[in-house]
Amino acid sequence: MEKRWVVYILLLLTFPLVSPTQCDNNDVIIRLSGKTNAHAETWDFNPPRYLEKICYSKIFGREIQNGHNCDPQRNLVLKLSGKTNAHAGGSSSGYTTTVCYRGLSCRLVQGQCSGSEKAIVKLSGKDNAHLEIPGGSNYPFSVCCSTGSVGSGRVEAMWWSLSSGGKTSWAYQGETVLLRLMNGFGNLPYAIYDLVNSKTVKTGKHNSGSPWNVSWTIDKSYLTGMKSEGKFNFTVDFSGKTYSPKEILSVSFCGDGKVSQGFEECDTGRSQQRRPTAGYGEVKTYCNATTCKITVVKGPYCGDGNVQKPQEQCDWGKDNGNLSKRKPNGDYCSSQCKLLNYNPNSWLKWKDLNGKEITSAYRGDTVVLYHSHFGRNPQGFEIVNRTGAKLASIPKTKVKYNSTSKELTAYYIIPNGLDIKKYSPLRFYEMGDKSRKSNYLTIKKKGGGGGGGGGNKIRDKDPKIKLTGVSCGSLINKGEEKKIIINFSDANDLLSGYVKIDGKKVKTFKELSSPQISVKYKFDKTGVVEIEAYAENSRGEKAQTAINVIVYDSKTSGKYAAPCIGNPSSFMKFKGDYVFFDASGTKAYQFSSGSHKSIALKNLKFSWEFSDGRNNPYKDGADERSYRFYKAFETRKGYNWAKLEVSVK
Repeated sequence: MEKRWVVYILLLLTFPLVSPTQCDNNDVIIRLSGKTNAHAETWDFNPPRYLEKICYSKIFGREIQNGHNCDPQRNLVLKLSGKTNAHAGGSSSGYTTTVCYRGLSCRLVQGQCSGSEKAIVKLSGKDNAHLEIPGGSNYPFSVCCSTGSVGSGRVEAMWWSLSSGGKTSWAYQGETVLLRLMNGFGNLPYAIYDLVNSKTVKTGKHNSGSPWNVSWTIDKSYLTGMKSEGKFNFTVDFSGKTYSPKEILSVSFCGDGKVSQGFEECDTGRSQQRRPTAGYGEVKTYCNATTCKITVVKGPYCGDGNVQKPQEQCDWGKDNGNLSKRKPNGDYCSSQCKLLNYNPNSWLKWKDLNGKEITSAYRGDTVVLYHSHFGRNPQGFEIVNRTGAKLASIPKTKVKYNSTSKELTAYYIIPNGLDIKKYSPLRFYEMGDKSRKSNYLTIKKKGGGGGGGGGNKIRDKDPKIKLTGVSCGSLINKGEEKKIIINFSDANDLLSGYVKIDGKKVKTFKELSSPQISVKYKFDKTGVVEIEAYAENSRGEKAQTAINVIVYDSKTSGKYAAPCIGNPSSFMKFKGDYVFFDASGTKAYQFSSGSHKSIALKNLKFSWEFSDGRNNPYKDGADERSYRFYKAFETRKGYNWAKLEVSVK
């Protein structure tokens, strides 16, 4: 078997070393759009558009460090009309974009440069000129520069430091830093440069021993117009040479958009937040544009000593709630800035069921005995007339005690047959403490709401009920839970009653004084479901209302109608003998596999039943009289009622 060997020969190729002169950004003085008839561009325009570079090292045969750490006045090369696509001019030009380079001293001459001067570029004129490379022969004017003495051997022995000592490359506005030169001494010239805006911000001479150092406080004026942190460097002339440190100094300030730890709590840049306006009782914060601290702004509040209407009735500042500061008439300002009156006898008050203080009531009214209690164990109440004769006692078991507000309340129904001459006006006091009595309550016998008659007719307002949370005719998904809200209105009576859904009682209540209750109910049966609310007050007056909803699911098929009577609101008691009925809000739908479409009223049949037996002869929904009509009742006394059934034709 023949074996073959493969030999790999490694060839080591050598190439000449590349010159260290690379003409990088530090080396570029200016860029041109071409070799002649050219426009100019600054070295730092980004991204660069022009490829023809004028390089310091190619002209003077060496590179220097930090060439752009220059003084725009002492080291000016020429001026440009802009950062790019620019015309050029000499030092007398009105152009504002300056080109400088560290250590250069330049002038504009017509003809050739002299002595040790080198041509940087040539110009077509003294101002508003086109440019060409220094070796060109088309333009008569030359920018001639000499280098002066620029040192590099001790660059690493220069640094910035904080006044407390130690090198640094970062400082904050207002701090004092030191410019330091190791092994330097004497009365040395120095310059500090703003590298962001390409300008000299400070020059001078300072006499110091070795190491040479001078302090500089970075006040606000050095950072004017900057949008982000500042960049600074410095030079020192020593022993015939100019030195500059390798590391520049970054300076942060309030408004540069970065939070400087230890100096700032916030910094949102030049577009700092404006001071917000805080409303009553509000506390807001914002970043203060001057200090970069989070500043708290408090709106008007109870306790600031200024009355803020309509939220406050008074404001006595630190004296709010201090009973010892009350006025001679007993008025004082509460800790909630409400104007109250403190008097031992005024702790006990008569109120109606809405919590309003009252001084009169009618026989048959339910009234509230209120005591702004101050922490003792609740006792019962005694109700007496002006002479102290007792009318009734309410035991402490019937007194409600609010442990938060320390208030006592009890209910009392003024008897319909009360001897007004003997007992009116009434007062009450807490058992065991006759020193504090309520205000007087005058009892009246004539009714205020009942159509004349005078005599002993009892004033009364019928209870009212309203259902919210769901509306009549609503479509509800099977299994969906709804919160049904029942609102009651009866200012002078307690209410008892119930809520029924689909014929079953889901909530009952007794002697209810609250104007609202709610019921959560999960509808788990498809079809038309009735929601009914019923209430009866302490006089026996009744109110009832009902709505119908349609419950369906994806399997529901068929036709369903939900009767909805918009007027009258209560179906149990109709005042007068002539009532307007309106069932135009009735809803009906045809279902097929869960989808549905509405059925018009004209396709429905309305069947009414009334308490007097005289029913509506119009049943066909095509006739508006079947669901909108006036009804005269033959029976004018007692409760008249109505029932409605709706079906699809």
